[in-house]
Amino acid sequence: NALDILIVEDEPYQREMMSDFLNREGHRITEAGNGQEALHLFSKISFDLVLLDFRVPGMNGLELLQ
Repeated sequence: NALDILIVEDEPYQREMMSDFLNREGHRITEAGNGQEALHLFSKISFDLVLLDFRVPGMNGLELLQ
């Protein structure tokens, strides 16, 4: 079954690599490059899985999860 996955990663190369791999596996991918962008997406979309870099601009991963 396909999952709706949010990738939160500030390094574009890392984000693209994960996104490409998971997309090829049949999942629906949304990307965010920082914490503020991720918060905005959380308010609009429900995700099955979030892959979260611990250090993203503006806040750390634990702050974002709260």
